[in-house]
Amino acid sequence: MKHRLRYLIAGSLLGATLLITPVALAMVSASTNSGVVLSDSTAAPTTTSSDDTAKIETEDHTMADRLAKFKTKFKIDLTVAEQANLKLHCSAAQVVIGALDVRFVGNVAIRTKAYSDLQTRLTKLIADLKAKNVDTTMLVQEQTVLNTKITTYNTDLTAYRQALSDLKAVDCKTDPVSFKAALEAARSAHDTVVADALAVRSYVVDTIRPTLQTILKTLETSTTN
Repeated sequence: MKHRLRYLIAGSLLGATLLITPVALAMVSASTNSGVVLSDSTAAPTTTSSDDTAKIETEDHTMADRLAKFKTKFKIDLTVAEQANLKLHCSAAQVVIGALDVRFVGNVAIRTKAYSDLQTRLTKLIADLKAKNVDTTMLVQEQTVLNTKITTYNTDLTAYRQALSDLKAVDCKTDPVSFKAALEAARSAHDTVVADALAVRSYVVDTIRPTLQTILKTLETSTTN
């Protein structure tokens, strides 16, 4: 049984290691010179309130509602020249956004499955450890924190996908101000999701993995004695 537990712990450690490599997230950014630039990035995020993003998503049920709030939140005030520049580039940008969105969905699916698999392994491991009278107090507490962080990530991910959807759907040539608002919302939501993913990764690597290593050493010591 102890050999099986060591195997399960090793599997959980492997899962933690796999989370070290970040999955690229689609990002939309504004360029002051060329109008609109789109790229893939996991650059350090700006400070964004995930609670604020989630609140926007739950309270505003239509794109018009969301865009109106984004215009206020991001203080969108474009000159005539800026609006003309956006009208010139925005349609092509929306095509690129659609392509990035497809790649984004595939990348996120990998990360989401990794999170789910890790949660499943931890739950199974804790049950097996308890059955063998191994102290799991610390690991249970850490699992609770991890689950909260993953829930936050999933919530903010939903808000980001909504922001990308709005960015693709807005009639940018008729309403470039709304397009700019949607663009800023997508950038902000992207930064929040990146921050969430980094928080999960850091917690797994810096907190949960050392706990699993300690338990593993304890089991190995008891086996040799």
